[in-house]
Amino acid sequence: MSEQKAVTPSPKATSPVVPRLWGLEILRFSSALAILILHYPAQYLSPFPELEGRALVLPFWLETLLSPFRFGSWAVQVFWILSGYIFYHQYSRRVSEGEVSARKFFIHRFSRLYPLHLFTLLSVVALQFLYNFRSFTGPFGNNSWQNFLLHLGFASNWWVFEKSFNKPVWSVSVEVLVYGLFYLLLRRFPRAVWPSLALLVPSLFLNQHKSFEGGVIECILFFFAGGVTWLLQERTPDRFRVGVAMSMVVAVLGCWAAGCMYAPKTLLLLGVTPGVVCLAHLPAWNDLAKICNQLGHLTYSSYLLHFPISLLLVWFFRELGLDPAFFLNSGSFIFILVGILALSGLSYRYLEEPCQSWIRRKSILPNHSFAKVK
Repeated sequence: MSEQKAVTPSPKATSPVVPRLWGLEILRFSSALAILILHYPAQYLSPFPELEGRALVLPFWLETLLSPFRFGSWAVQVFWILSGYIFYHQYSRRVSEGEVSARKFFIHRFSRLYPLHLFTLLSVVALQFLYNFRSFTGPFGNNSWQNFLLHLGFASNWWVFEKSFNKPVWSVSVEVLVYGLFYLLLRRFPRAVWPSLALLVPSLFLNQHKSFEGGVIECILFFFAGGVTWLLQERTPDRFRVGVAMSMVVAVLGCWAAGCMYAPKTLLLLGVTPGVVCLAHLPAWNDLAKICNQLGHLTYSSYLLHFPISLLLVWFFRELGLDPAFFLNSGSFIFILVGILALSGLSYRYLEEPCQSWIRRKSILPNHSFAKVK
């Protein structure tokens, strides 16, 4: 009887891995781009008194092209919804079953977020010295040493809504605190829906008061809205998921028509969550999925980098006495946006990924299939 040899498939024969939830990367990237567009006037026009009262004038074709990105003021809340959905998708089973310890969870989050946070924090400190040296005014906020220590601990906005140093990091600081609540909830109540709902419902009512806007309570609302969306759709048969999503869209229209007193946040929650469900179940189009996955990598980088980049460009123009009308030009606008995205790609490739791998390797973590998330 002849011995049969095991046939090992050639690496070339294996099909490429399609990024999971690649449809959500479209929404993540769109939200990041919306923030860059929203912040452009404040970061590049407001610092120059001679540009007071003047606005960026874009050609009609560019205005039309950018019109879908005019939701920048809600982009952070959309990020929180996506985070909740993705975290429940990535970690729900593993945390519930004890596969991911608190230490591993912390190291994964720390290695992904902290290196770029530290880099941009120190960059803003260095830029403030440059501004002070030349007696230039800048949008630095309350950059005290106490706030610097809070930023070092990612705790800058845990109990106050005060933007300082790298201002956009406020939302990440708040979300980091909610990560801990998420982990504790999954360990205590494995994959149950009601504890997440128990956080979601009161936070919806509390967030109607101005004092809670932009803080931990608001992050809890949107993060766990994304989490509950994942839990509910996991319990819904595949053939009914699109129907459930469409019924939520109808609910949005109903709230709008009725003039619901909680309309702004209710509309956002009910409007985004069905879209998240639909985007999360797009078919596996390999090439498009890979492109969207790469764009998704730029979101965190562009979000943290765009403020120090604007500080550097404004300082450069003031130092050389260049005409700030440059920033009113639509070509300059496009050039700056593309430049930020290009630098974000370099940051992810040469700063964030190497630091992430080094921290996890030094922490003696085994390779997990979910090593690279969000």
